[in-house]
Order: sequence, then structure tokens, then C-alpha cells
Amino acid sequence: MIIDFHTHIFPDEIAGKTLEKLRKMGGISPFTDGTLNGLKASMKAAGVDISLILPDVVRCTPGRVENLLNQTSPEKLVLAHMGGIKYWNQVEDRLIGKNLYLDTGFALGEMEDEQFLRMTRSHGADKVLFATDSPWKEQKQMVAHMKELGLEKEELELISYKNAQGLLGL
Repeated sequence: MIIDFHTHIFPDEIAGKTLEKLRKMGGISPFTDGTLNGLKASMKAAGVDISLILPDVVRCTPGRVENLLNQTSPEKLVLAHMGGIKYWNQVEDRLIGKNLYLDTGFALGEMEDEQFLRMTRSHGADKVLFATDSPWKEQKQMVAHMKELGLEKEELELISYKNAQGLLGL
């Protein structure tokens, strides 16, 4: 089983325009058409069983998350993009080992595999969730990348679906 903990879709009537605007802003080309049907086709091709659809939300730095954790005690906190796109050194220094989950969305293939493995093993594979950030990353490619990282079977199962099942009560 594979659960993708971080995907995005848009209403059919605005998906094309929305993806084009986001592509221009971020310089990233989508791998689906941004619709529910496009996501379903991607899931089928990649062998993904469940995809969670998330809204685009405020970006946050590892320092802000650390401050939040120092002031509160959230029961469950999931950080996208292994804690922050391109902030992985700060995440490693400030957040690894804290009471939070990291999703792999847009991190696989962007960060060095060695850093991903180091962070996963230091933080605990039981606190990492497989995610692609579809349509911005191709699900099939990310599933293959995850399987080729050299994770132990138990680590791969935890990240691919068991952690998400636990969080979602499935």
C-alpha cells in the first residue's frame, strides 16, 4: 500500500489557469492537469492507493516552527517538504527529534539522498510520511525514487503507508 500524504487539485474550470499562474510564479511545471481526474490517473499509474488533498497554506521557516514548539505542545504536527524547501540544514539542526512529522513532498529528488536518509534515521522513520506534492512532482517517479533509496523494509513500510494509517485512524 502507498499513501501520498500531500497532493493538490483544483476545480476543473480553473485548474488550467491556476497551474499556469503557479508555474510562472514558481518556475515548476506540473505533472498532471491539476484536476481530480488527473490525480486519479496519476495515482493509478504510480500504484498509489490513497492521496490526501491539501490546500496551499502559509510558508513557515524551521525557526518559526521551533518557536511554536517551544510555546505549545501540539499533539500532531505535520510539516511539509521535510520541514521546509531548501531549509533542510536548518531542519536538521533545529527540528529533528522534536514531536512532529515530516512529509517528503517536493523533497525527494530535490535534497541529497544522503541527507534524506540521515534526517529520516535521526528523526525516526516512524515520523516521516510519503508525499509527492502532486501535481508538482510525478507520483510514479517519486514512488520509484523512494523504493531505490536503500531504506530498510520496515522503514519503507512506515513511510509509505503505516505512519499515515496511524495518523488518519485507518
